[in-house]
Amino acid sequence: MGGRTVFLRRLTYGLIGLAGGIMAFVTLSFMLLDRFELGPLLAWSASAVFGRTVTVAGLHVIPGKWLIVGVEGVRVANIPGGSRPVMAELRQLTAEVETLSLLWGPANVRRLEIDGFSLLLEYAKDGTRNWRRGKAPPRSAEPGDRSWVPSLPDVRVRASEITFLTSSGATLRTRLDDATLLTTGPDAPMRLSAVGAYHETPLRLDADLQSIAVLRDASVPYGADVRFTSGDTTLRFTGTLTRPLDVDGAKGSLFLHAPTLGAILAMGGAKSGGKTSLELSGALTRTGDLWVLAETTGKLNDSVLMPSTIRLAEGGRAQADDVTFDLAFDRLNLDPLLVVAIAEGDAGSSLVVERRPDTLLGGRVSARTLSFRRYGAKNMTFSGSITPGQIKFDELAMTVFDGRFQASGQAESADRGGGLKVRASMVGLDLRQLHRAGIAVPMLGRLDWQIEAEATGETLASAARTAHVSAVMWMTGGGLSRDLLEKASIDIRRLFRAPKGMVPISCLLGVIDMHGGIGTISPLRIRTNDGTIAGQGRFDLPGDRIDLVIASQSATTSDFALDIPLRISGSIMEPDVGLASGDGLAPADADPHDLLPALRDVARRNACNAPQ
Repeated sequence: MGGRTVFLRRLTYGLIGLAGGIMAFVTLSFMLLDRFELGPLLAWSASAVFGRTVTVAGLHVIPGKWLIVGVEGVRVANIPGGSRPVMAELRQLTAEVETLSLLWGPANVRRLEIDGFSLLLEYAKDGTRNWRRGKAPPRSAEPGDRSWVPSLPDVRVRASEITFLTSSGATLRTRLDDATLLTTGPDAPMRLSAVGAYHETPLRLDADLQSIAVLRDASVPYGADVRFTSGDTTLRFTGTLTRPLDVDGAKGSLFLHAPTLGAILAMGGAKSGGKTSLELSGALTRTGDLWVLAETTGKLNDSVLMPSTIRLAEGGRAQADDVTFDLAFDRLNLDPLLVVAIAEGDAGSSLVVERRPDTLLGGRVSARTLSFRRYGAKNMTFSGSITPGQIKFDELAMTVFDGRFQASGQAESADRGGGLKVRASMVGLDLRQLHRAGIAVPMLGRLDWQIEAEATGETLASAARTAHVSAVMWMTGGGLSRDLLEKASIDIRRLFRAPKGMVPISCLLGVIDMHGGIGTISPLRIRTNDGTIAGQGRFDLPGDRIDLVIASQSATTSDFALDIPLRISGSIMEPDVGLASGDGLAPADADPHDLLPALRDVARRNACNAPQ
């Protein structure tokens, strides 16, 4: 028993001595930390964590009650096939951390300063995201543990930027000139402020956040009041998040105030917003990859938006974001939107249908009343979509001048043939309503027309150069101004009286066929009981030229009519009008084979197609 007691006593003393030696070594090592260059150790461990090469120019630690950590020249390699060798760079980082808080956590970081941070986010050719290592873990519906979140009473970030290259190659750059996160303690509210730019458009962020203590409690939704401002434009979110570190589980109100669209359009790459103003408010939620802005109301200048819905589904790996919308206007004024389009000049002519667009788009827009300049329409509906390799509008319909206008069309990407097809029609356009709108038309009645267009090309401009467009206009019934009929036939009775009233129209037909901007007008015919007016000609839109002959047909007019044809020629906008050579205008019938197939029967069946 005595020997065993001595052994246990010696073993105990030995263990105490070993522990003391370890503690002495740790204490000595801790006190001498500032004499070691720890950069290679950090680079080795970070490379193992990220699965790619990490280099560190310097890592120095000054021991004490508060550890002072300084890191310099950190570079994280990009994935193979990336647009540049380095994914992330850090010029300098300085932090002060309470030493004992590292033992039992959460860490208490008294001061954190970051200077010169640059991050590139992009997709590889196979769709891999360079910011992920391996397969992304499934998104959990649970809030997740946040008890580890460190105290951050004083955080400052300067001269940093984040660049995102989309799957189609577009560059989205966010510059951070100066940012601070301040609080007086773990139970006190936090204040986040940042100044920088997005797409070179100045942008400021201010946010009032709940305390770190609330952030650590995953059972409580985290409150935030976040405001983005650029000039007079403000975007504000007030609400809560169940997963604030992922900006997930958002639920609250969103408000946008934009006296002009300049800042918003500049962020999207456009150059001008004119004087268009925009006000929006709605209920914002985010659950996983789905963002929903519901019960959205507002105004676009004087256009009034009734409760509407916008949804954004974030795309997964190698997938585009998907935006769907259902917008309902009480009244919609197109003039502000046209101001923006005019300011952009012919930028739209270079539109390319993307084979893999960054964002899919689809939805519906409706308006009880629609206005354009001084004209109006009612019950407008539009539905369309942007999908891989195709831009399509299924329907554009409205009631205008008491007639029903309808159109549809689609454009395909070059790999799918680059085809463009458009169809438009008007049924029952009331010419009396044109008169009331101040448009002088020497006819009364209801007019119908239909247009078909087909083209191929990689852009709208190239498609326009090859477009085949056919149009047919027709009318049955109604009346033609007697004054116009006698002018066209050069009736000598006009020397003695001023003709009044209308002449009944038995039929009207106008046919246009155009290839690449060069086309024919044949026939153009209005048949009445007192005579027939006919016309035919050619036009060149790219060359701004027209040559059109109009005349009455002598066999149908009175004995007092001279029936001398008139020629309209020269510039399309400012043509010359004079007498044409010859005794009259030869009858011209529509050749259905020259028109696009959908219009051939329309022209063939018209009573005015055949000469009288």
